[in-house]
Amino acid sequence: WQAHLIYKILEGFDTMCLAGTGYGKSIVFEGLAAMEKAKVVIVICPLKALERDQVAQARTKRLRAVAINEDTVKTRSIWADVMTGKYQLVYISPEMALSRSFEALWDNIKFREKISAIIVDEAHCADEWADEFREKYKELNRLRVYTGLEIPFCSFTATAGSKTFDVLWERFGYGSRPFWGVDTISNDTRLSDIPKCLFYFDSIAECTDAVSTLRRCLPESLRACVQGFYSTLSELAKGQRWDGFLVGTIRIICATDAAGMGCNVPDVVYSVIFGIPRSLSVVAQRWGRAGRD
Repeated sequence: WQAHLIYKILEGFDTMCLAGTGYGKSIVFEGLAAMEKAKVVIVICPLKALERDQVAQARTKRLRAVAINEDTVKTRSIWADVMTGKYQLVYISPEMALSRSFEALWDNIKFREKISAIIVDEAHCADEWADEFREKYKELNRLRVYTGLEIPFCSFTATAGSKTFDVLWERFGYGSRPFWGVDTISNDTRLSDIPKCLFYFDSIAECTDAVSTLRRCLPESLRACVQGFYSTLSELAKGQRWDGFLVGTIRIICATDAAGMGCNVPDVVYSVIFGIPRSLSVVAQRWGRAGRD
């Protein structure tokens, strides 16, 4: 997946990557730097300790890397070195990226032409920390103003629910360029790890929305295990989906009451009712689908 993502960035896509700790996110930063040796990858990090670790790791691979923070910024030549392209990887905090000193770099067209990509590592901090003590995270979309739309913007995180995704989308200025997302979080998840569930809704629209939402939470290889079941399906489709649920190739059914009469699947673990059913008998029928084994 790292190679795929690197090529998408090189093609000019904005990207977002959801990948767990230890999944090799830094390979993307370093791979970009290695493939475009005359260019600069800007990596925005939340902590100096993380910057130090990333720089040390990159240097073991013979990449020219530097962290710019209050510990290193006093070095007189550091800004000139960054400007002239001495470093392939530059690790900075949001505060440093938006500082007056760095603004002078952003304003220089020759420097901007050297930038391969701007990467935000641990991007969830833009949601979790911005309102409390790292307010500059809210302003990172200013970098779009400095760089224009020519430079890909990439964010990496191990944790991003739908709310966090929406926050990142706004704060990183996504939406004006081609976008590519990668979710590697659940690559180790097996089909059998997903308990059989029946989710009941009162309308077909709610069913289809739920199917779409749940599929986005799963790796691509498992998304077909979530299916809808409602009256407008053909009898063939209903039969195929219920047979799949029975044998276990389908793990989650989002249904109206069409998934009801005479449908006996003994190993349903959860039956979840959304909304308020029209009668207690409907509640009993829906709940009765679970826990039979």
